[in-house]
Amino acid sequence: IEDTNRATPEDVRKFYQTYYTPSNAVIVLVGDFEPAKARDRIKHYFEGIPARPKAPETDLKEPERTQEKRESAPEAGIPAPVTIISWRVPPVTDADWFPLMCVGEVLGGNTAARLQNSLIKTAAIATVAQVGLENSAGPNLFVFQLMIAPGKDAAQAETLAYEEVDRIGREGVGEDEIQRVRTDSLRRHAFGLVPGNLRAQEFALSLISDGRLDSVNEWEKKVRSVTSEDLQRVTRRYLTPARRTVFLNTPGGKP
Repeated sequence: IEDTNRATPEDVRKFYQTYYTPSNAVIVLVGDFEPAKARDRIKHYFEGIPARPKAPETDLKEPERTQEKRESAPEAGIPAPVTIISWRVPPVTDADWFPLMCVGEVLGGNTAARLQNSLIKTAAIATVAQVGLENSAGPNLFVFQLMIAPGKDAAQAETLAYEEVDRIGREGVGEDEIQRVRTDSLRRHAFGLVPGNLRAQEFALSLISDGRLDSVNEWEKKVRSVTSEDLQRVTRRYLTPARRTVFLNTPGGKP
C-alpha cells in the first residue's frame, strides 16, 4: 500500500502508456456472429488507436527462499481458525504445471479427495479443506485453505495436511486414482468451455501465455500424459517447507 500511495499521476500515466497498448493486447470474440461484420466492427473501434512500442518483458523472477514463513492475525466475526498454506510453483507454461494441477486434484479435487477424507471425514478436525492452483504466465501459488472445526486444533489439521502431501511424494498415486483425477479434470475443463465468457477467457489466456490458440486443444493430451512418477517428482520439488508460507487467521480482534 505504501508503493501505491507514493504513485504520482505521472507514474500512472507512464504505466498506462507503456502497457495498455495494441501490441500488448489480445481481442477474443466467441458466440454466434458473422466474421466479416465482426472484423468491420473491430476495425471501427480499434484501428484508430495509435500504435506504440511493444511493452518491455516483465521481470517475473523471484529469489529462492531457504525456509518457511509464518504469519498470524486475529479477525473478529469468524467462529474458528482458518489456515491458509501456499507454496510457490511455476507458470502455467511450465511443463510441471499440469502434474501440479493433478496433485491438487488428488488432494482436493472433490469430496472424495484425500484432504477431505483425512481432515473432514476421518479426523473431523476441519469443516472445509480446499486446494487451489493459480494459472498465470508468471509465478503461481498452490494453496490449501483449511477451515478448522470449532474447538479443534489448527496445528493438528496442518500436520495431517502435510502428511497427505508427503505420502504422495513417498508413494506416488495409484493408476485408478490418477484415472479418476484425469476424468474429473477433463470433465470440468470441458464444461468450463461451454459458457461464452469463460471460453473467451481461456482463449485469451492461451494467447497471452503461449502466444498461440492451439494450446487450448493440448489440454487433454497433457492431462492424460501425467504419471504417478510425475506427481511424486513435482511434490518433492515444489511442495517443500522452504517454499511454504503459512497464514493462520484466528477468532478475536477488533471488528
